Amino acid sequence: MSSNRLMLLTITALGIWASLVSAPVQGKSRPSAVVTPGFAPHVFGTIALPLKKTRFDDRWWRIMRSRPAGELTSLVRRARQSPRIDQLRLVNASLNKRIHYRYDTHPSGDYWSTAGETLSQAAGDCEDYAIAKLHALKALGVPESDLFMTVGHDGAAGAIHAVLVARASGQFFILDNRTNDLIPHEQYRGFYPIITFGARSSWLHGYEPGEMPAAVRTMNIVVQLGHDLPLGSSRGSAAVRTLGP
Repeated sequence: MSSNRLMLLTITALGIWASLVSAPVQGKSRPSAVVTPGFAPHVFGTIALPLKKTRFDDRWWRIMRSRPAGELTSLVRRARQSPRIDQLRLVNASLNKRIHYRYDTHPSGDYWSTAGETLSQAAGDCEDYAIAKLHALKALGVPESDLFMTVGHDGAAGAIHAVLVARASGQFFILDNRTNDLIPHEQYRGFYPIITFGARSSWLHGYEPGEMPAAVRTMNIVVQLGHDLPLGSSRGSAAVRTLGP
């Protein structure tokens, strides 16, 4: 990719970038970012631009530091020797079945549960599914550097949604609470990423000039006003459906 194109993508993303990094981060500092070739999640036709800090860091690093849930061990045991793709499919389908979709009832309106908290209640919203799946795959030995939670705008649902993005054999796959299908990211239609969280960094997604959807620009304004991204307002897993082509 040419430096000029990357510059244009960066300029397009600057408005959201400024709002995301403007809030101070409380508590323990995050691990220093490590960005190596091929590491960043360039997904959904965007360029992932590394961030030093975001207003969401406290909750994300609380999740990443949480102790593994005991239930995950029994859940994933039978897949320990399976090929990586089969592990992704099993975890996606098993946790979609185990967890019941529930709108976030926390007073903050956007509480990110640990895998243990979600499994103990057998309920959660979209980011809770993604977090539980991330920890299940870690328990199977999938490297943290291949697992990401991406938050973006779901055009079909008209809402902010979170999914788990997992890398296997050099390809990115989407694990969504609304379908048991494992979907290559380029076939996951109508989803426009805003920010991605990984084990050692976070990224803002830059778009080609003129290709950033109006809804994503609206979320930029929401964050600038000091509000959280309104996760949990999607249609959840009420109807498991195929999102592929």
